[in-house]
Amino acid sequence: MRGADAELVAAIRSGQPDGPRRLWTRYAPLVSRILRRSFAPDDAEDLAQEVFLIVFRKLPELREPRALKAFIFSTTVLTVRQEVRRRGVRRRATAIDDHAPIMLNSMHRDFDAREALHRLHGVLNRLKARDRKAFVLRFIEAMNVLDVASVLRVSLATAKRCLVRGSARLILLAQRDPLLAEYMSPPRGEERPDDRDGRAA
Repeated sequence: MRGADAELVAAIRSGQPDGPRRLWTRYAPLVSRILRRSFAPDDAEDLAQEVFLIVFRKLPELREPRALKAFIFSTTVLTVRQEVRRRGVRRRATAIDDHAPIMLNSMHRDFDAREALHRLHGVLNRLKARDRKAFVLRFIEAMNVLDVASVLRVSLATAKRCLVRGSARLILLAQRDPLLAEYMSPPRGEERPDDRDGRAA
């Protein structure tokens, strides 16, 4: 799968017209499942567009194309966190101004998002300290790899190794968590790209 992701990133960067469509086809189901755990379908669809706009904007800065899945996953989770926070502020302001009740389904969706974030943080805490810091700096703080290496005071090659190792470990651990695994696994009956690539290798 990592080789396929690297090939896909190269295709987009080289301007191949079907590159963006291939990326959307491969990862839109993952992004949609994450967003639909926290938001209504129409809102999830709008936020998916926002996630992919961010992904395409930052894709030229992605120094390790094999980490594409982790990059998209973390971008989606960060978008959920920001949207939940924004809606929480707006809802509290509305409740104060208009005495409007907080809807139970909104509370439920917010709980799912908070729980997912809590579990993701737990997964991050299981990474080696330097790998975790590299991952957070690169994919959550959106630093480029050179800056990550500078902050960590390591060589560029070492920073890249930390990102690859941390991304692989995070995905492995997330797939073992029932809630996070539901976000990351393909729908029932859909062939897993990892398995397909594994057979082809």
